[in-house]
Amino acid sequence: MIPNLATTFATIPAASATSAIAATEPTLVLWNPHSGRAAAAGQLRQQLAALRDVRLVDTQHAEHIQQLAAEAIQQGFTHVIAAGGDGTVNAAVNGLMPLRQRPSFAVLPIGTANDFAQTLAIPDDLALAASVAFGGERRRIDVIELQTEQRRRWFANMAAGGNSDEVTRQLTREVKQRWGPLCYLRGAISVLTDLKEFEAKIRLDDGSEESWSVWNVIVANGRTNAGHLQLAPRANPEDGLLDLILIRDGELLDVPALVVQYAISDYIHSDLVRYRQARSLRFDSQPPMRFSIDGEAVDEPPTGFRVVPGALQMAVGPQYVANPPTAHPRR
Repeated sequence: MIPNLATTFATIPAASATSAIAATEPTLVLWNPHSGRAAAAGQLRQQLAALRDVRLVDTQHAEHIQQLAAEAIQQGFTHVIAAGGDGTVNAAVNGLMPLRQRPSFAVLPIGTANDFAQTLAIPDDLALAASVAFGGERRRIDVIELQTEQRRRWFANMAAGGNSDEVTRQLTREVKQRWGPLCYLRGAISVLTDLKEFEAKIRLDDGSEESWSVWNVIVANGRTNAGHLQLAPRANPEDGLLDLILIRDGELLDVPALVVQYAISDYIHSDLVRYRQARSLRFDSQPPMRFSIDGEAVDEPPTGFRVVPGALQMAVGPQYVANPPTAHPRR
């Protein structure tokens, strides 16, 4: 059994935790040098690169990350660490998921938002996060498959479609680096002045088709998106279910009320929100709705989503809780 070093390291200074990190198995670290905190983490990068049984690769782009992750087992690595943001994690997940035998997986959150790392309770302090990546408890975590007419892709955290996707498409690398997590708020400002309406048809599992007029559609495995916004506060990444959040079409004046309810309580109880759970769903909309998955735009509109239960064995932080304290509503 791999020792749970993270619990021990959480009680000692970060500098000491960094010096105590050691690899217990052949480990591939996919280091994204373009991530938001990569430059500030230079010392940690040097230390990880010097560890025995560790190969650290500076990645070039998403396809490079995906290829390296896909070849990890073949190259003799039994553990893969994605050092970057949610886009880096997503690229690695898409490299791992087609494999019949997958290495264990961990996240080192050096990106802009690091949303999935928050669901896994990975410490924001990078020295402590590194200790989790190498020695934290490991749990079987679900992954969601997104299907289009031409291909399939996977994501660990969240897919957002409709007007929320438009926010993602406005965020260049330069905007992310300049604004940090606030870049998602900046991107939302212009979208709020021109909200589009979508007529969506949705079938959950083997149920009947439902029709909704919506602004946004969110399919979640993790709990936060767009810079730690709790969009799916009741999601459990181990329950074999996806969480579906529909933001219904309304008047522009309804938006401030929804924002206030989000700020002071569980916004899913708003009359503008419908919250469902399912193992799979079929999806269609007019006009066609494009999605972003874990912060990366998808060019083709999806036709469906399904959960792959326990797909990845992942390192989690010492404060990780799979099941949120409140039960899922059926609305």
